[in-house]
Amino acid sequence: MDKPILVLGGSGFIGRHLLAQLETVGRHIRVVSRSYDQARGLLVLPHLQVFLGSVHDQDILRQAMAGAYTIVNLVGILHENRRGGFDDIHVGLPRRLVRLAMESNCRRLIHISAAGVAQDAPSAYLRSKASGERAYEAALEQNPDCGLEVHLVRPTVVVGPDDHLMQRLLTMARLSPLVLPLPSAKAQLAPVYVHDLVTALTRIITNTHHHPGLSRWCFCGPQVLTFQDMVTTLLRLCAIRRLVVPMPDGLARLAASILERLPGALLSRDNLASLTIPSVCDNNDLSRWGVAEPLAFEAVVRRHFAGHHGQRRYAGLRSVSD
Repeated sequence: MDKPILVLGGSGFIGRHLLAQLETVGRHIRVVSRSYDQARGLLVLPHLQVFLGSVHDQDILRQAMAGAYTIVNLVGILHENRRGGFDDIHVGLPRRLVRLAMESNCRRLIHISAAGVAQDAPSAYLRSKASGERAYEAALEQNPDCGLEVHLVRPTVVVGPDDHLMQRLLTMARLSPLVLPLPSAKAQLAPVYVHDLVTALTRIITNTHHHPGLSRWCFCGPQVLTFQDMVTTLLRLCAIRRLVVPMPDGLARLAASILERLPGALLSRDNLASLTIPSVCDNNDLSRWGVAEPLAFEAVVRRHFAGHHGQRRYAGLRSVSD
């Protein structure tokens, strides 16, 4: 099967790693980008085609979907901003995608959601992700004979090279004198290695069997850690000596209320609300898609962060084109 694969959100953290993985199996890839500058790091991929425009532009989406067998939606935000809110990106885009996919006769649609989503979740982020999932369910219920295969993927927090969370934590630790105050220190997380995630996604994308209908998959790492455990492990292996001190909830909310108004929004009150829900899996479906031994968090840190002062951006993409 050599029909094109449309990847939305291809220039993001997960997207860059997924495109590199797809390139190794020789698949023709399409991405939608607002500009060539934004997609510049991807242009080293020989089988990549860029459509200039917005993922919210229906005409651009129709062009990009024409003849495609699979659509992968990686588009998501952790903070609302002037480019779009949670409802626009996590709900409106899925509604538009599933309708256009049916019109374009695409056969497989893969959507990246999140662990812990629920309509009654404490954060707007998790509620909007749940509503996005519901958009796909409703479309299939209304069109039971459409033949579309929909996969809703719920990963836990994703870690790996070029991971903004780990890089920001390292930067904050290096700038903090002796003590690193940590919000939501007791939050429970089962971090999944980005390579394990994209390996499973590639198996779904390249699966030669077609099963119309909706499937859900939960992907997580092999260990459940507290956020404090993660940060302590990261700093220890990177030889950064700081005392990690949990912030009281009230002080964390006050800090978030200030930080969420600054450019780049390091932290928001909605982020804190999301962290009250464990980012874990009841059943890890990675093994179903060929990842029998997912990499533990400490091994990820040793491989990509310990002894390094940052990874060269897009290095993984450049290597596959050499």
